Amino acid sequence: WREYDEVGESDLRWYLPGYWFERFGFEESVGDVIKKLRDRVEVYPDADRLLRKLDCKLALVSSAAREFIEVALEVLGGNFDVIVSTVSDFNAITKDGEIFRKACEMLGEDPGYVLHVGDHEVFDYQVPKRVGMPAYVIDRSGEKRGPHVLKSLDELERLIKG
Repeated sequence: WREYDEVGESDLRWYLPGYWFERFGFEESVGDVIKKLRDRVEVYPDADRLLRKLDCKLALVSSAAREFIEVALEVLGGNFDVIVSTVSDFNAITKDGEIFRKACEMLGEDPGYVLHVGDHEVFDYQVPKRVGMPAYVIDRSGEKRGPHVLKSLDELERLIKG
């Protein structure tokens, strides 16, 4: 873990698998190794149910590297119209307002018409709210409270229908 600490979470390289493969001299490709781990990707049942039912444009905005997103999407499914990796596409560690505005632009929608759900209070709720997006935080542990907190995506489905 010393090597990870040397780089640190505030450095973009920390998030890029290619950097680590080069640093440690791995001969196998990043893609091949990540694909071997495909069977370890788990989909929350509520996410699977909701994605099967939604009939709208979908965007995935993640701080994960694109290599991870692509393998996760093979398992997750869903017909995403826009896929954004903050680290791979914008060289940014976290989601900021500009990234959300760009994702809305890529969807061809005004931010006020794009609903965002994520698991981080700041980057998945406060930041999208600041750009005018309706937003919710999902907290499956039930520790967080508030009208913007969902315990599952089943609650989101009820909100959408209501």
